[in-house]
Amino acid sequence: MRIKRNYQINQHPGIRAWEDYLSKTPCAAIFHTPEIYRVFQNTKNYKPLVYTLEIENEIVAMLNPVLVSLKSGHMRHLTTRAIHYAGPLYINNREGIDSLFILLHHYLSDIKKQALFSEFRNLSDINAIKGRLEQTGWKHEPHINYWIHLNRPLDNIWNDFHKSARRNIKLAEKKGVIFKEITDIRLIPKFYTILERTFTFKNVSLPDYSLFEQVFKVLVPKGYARFDLAHANNQYFACFLSLLYKGVIYLFYTADDFTMRNYYPTDGYIWYILNWGKQNGYHLFDFGWAGRKDQPYGVRRFKEKFGGLQVEYGRHVFIHKPLLLCLSKLGYALNQTFGKFNAFKYRPD
Repeated sequence: MRIKRNYQINQHPGIRAWEDYLSKTPCAAIFHTPEIYRVFQNTKNYKPLVYTLEIENEIVAMLNPVLVSLKSGHMRHLTTRAIHYAGPLYINNREGIDSLFILLHHYLSDIKKQALFSEFRNLSDINAIKGRLEQTGWKHEPHINYWIHLNRPLDNIWNDFHKSARRNIKLAEKKGVIFKEITDIRLIPKFYTILERTFTFKNVSLPDYSLFEQVFKVLVPKGYARFDLAHANNQYFACFLSLLYKGVIYLFYTADDFTMRNYYPTDGYIWYILNWGKQNGYHLFDFGWAGRKDQPYGVRRFKEKFGGLQVEYGRHVFIHKPLLLCLSKLGYALNQTFGKFNAFKYRPD
């Protein structure tokens, strides 16, 4: 694997070169941007990194990992993974692909002491590099996703919904559910409280409050994110965070009060944000993820009823520390088992 021209690997690319590269790369996503880097940089237990391979001062390939730790202090080394919230970026030709694998070789050497494993959460088709990834030790996992294309009449989008989705949206409207975009940072604690209750009940780890505060401060002013709350009966009872970039709406976080499930806020929100996206020139709604196709998953059943296009770009995982990863998984399983007893005792106010 050789590149005929001179190249350099850079972990501190200039912002102008970075943005110029993203503007010319069709598969670039919000998770590749300098702005999301700033968000993660100021989030507790998150550490963003960036690796570029440059030829003649132009970026040819890019990696955007984030070191995410579930615990701090002495437990950090047992709970840190390198998450690439979108796949790698590269110029789609022979030189670009070769450049990517040179960059990956450098990355793996650099990251192996810092993380248990690395994970690409692919948001676009990577068939051009899939075989080479797996030959070099990256294991494919068959995660799926759903897309809803917005560049067509709303009636067509509505008619693609399953009957249950249309019924639930009408019930949400009948019960008076309204959606309010958060434009005041003082409502972010309310947003986070709803998330916290839901994640505690499900016994799932939730990022620190600082993530959502930074998204509001950094991404919202640039039009790269929006926060929404669902309101009915004089209370806010569901919350939604969507990321916005290059005509794509990416559903990032959602949560609702279990005692208000019969108001169907999430069904209502999907229809609300699709309408908003259509009116504002967005061409795609990305559900984010829907789990592994070979495993039962309630969230997937919810998402599939909106009739979107099922895509399977999957994930790719490279394990750096097999033994420590086994210990970490054991600890996580024990926490999940015993944590569920506490979850059953928890009830939202």
